[in-house]
Amino acid sequence: MRKICVVIVIFLFLSLLACSNYGERPENVREGVYRLGLEAISIADDYLDFRLTARNAIVKLDDLNSRFDEFSDLTSEEMTVSSHLWFTSLALSYVTWGIGTYEDVLERRNNLAERLNERAREN
Repeated sequence: MRKICVVIVIFLFLSLLACSNYGERPENVREGVYRLGLEAISIADDYLDFRLTARNAIVKLDDLNSRFDEFSDLTSEEMTVSSHLWFTSLALSYVTWGIGTYEDVLERRNNLAERLNERAREN
């Protein structure tokens, strides 16, 4: 019985430790880039919650993507954030063309969230 309790406590500790970096800005991502990424996640969430049309979400994401030009010498991690933002916009474009799905947008949103140490969304 005691061994089981120790195993459970260790498992809970490791689980907590694994989740502890959520919500923290990644090391090689500047604050401004991080905020643009968070804003993109929020826009994707608004689409996924039916508060924005795909077209309106695309316009907002494209505006965010153009704001990456304000940053010189993007790190590779920042370029990855920009790429995931663009792929999220592309997934929304596919939806408007009738060849993409809600799940595609959700997957792209979660990929971006992962890069920013944010939680994935289930649906």
